[in-house]
Amino acid sequence: DTQGKYRLMDILQMLSNLSGMERLRLSSIEVNEICPEMVDLVVHTKKICPHFHIPLQSGDNFILKRMNRKYTASQYAEIIDNIRSKIDLPSFTTDVMVGFPGEKDTHFENTINLCKRAEFSRMHIFPFSVREGTRAGKMPDHCYPHIIKQRKAMLETAADTLSFSYKKQLLNRVAEVLVEVERDTKTNKLCGYSERYIKVLFDGPDTLKNTITSVRIEEIAPSYAMGTLQ
Repeated sequence: DTQGKYRLMDILQMLSNLSGMERLRLSSIEVNEICPEMVDLVVHTKKICPHFHIPLQSGDNFILKRMNRKYTASQYAEIIDNIRSKIDLPSFTTDVMVGFPGEKDTHFENTINLCKRAEFSRMHIFPFSVREGTRAGKMPDHCYPHIIKQRKAMLETAADTLSFSYKKQLLNRVAEVLVEVERDTKTNKLCGYSERYIKVLFDGPDTLKNTITSVRIEEIAPSYAMGTLQ
């Protein structure tokens, strides 16, 4: 839309200096679009959340090449490691596809191993499905449906473990929660997402809705955390 006039970094810097804009979250970014300047900007401004949604798709170089992805598994891991070395407990979320044509057990194992190394706080897992007219749809070596289903279940189990492990690191830390307008339907507690994209539930008055509020994390569950106002 900017016709090449602005880079993503230019826009991030302008937004981070915008008066009245309290929180900025990158919803999705390709790993080869992340530059050192972007990481430094996140380090030096509190407005940009320390949360990166970086699609992985596969952790195996053979499958990545077949997908026409423009990075390798090692390049992806290096970017993750670099961000983690500069930012305190960054949150990494991702998209992963299982059962892409040609995916063997070894390729899938490489994906699981890279996910564990990245320590994703949340993963969106998709089974491959044929789309007419695509190159992948015309490939001859499709995975059997029961194999795709099995691998998806295995990766979901790993994702749950990784998510819980990440949230454990946040215990007794203060999170900045953007409180939603609607209360949690099951508990009637206020709820919202922290700067690290963790859903947080807590007791409080309605006047806190649509504000950023400090909450100390005191308990974690598989899909959210609970805390008290600070």
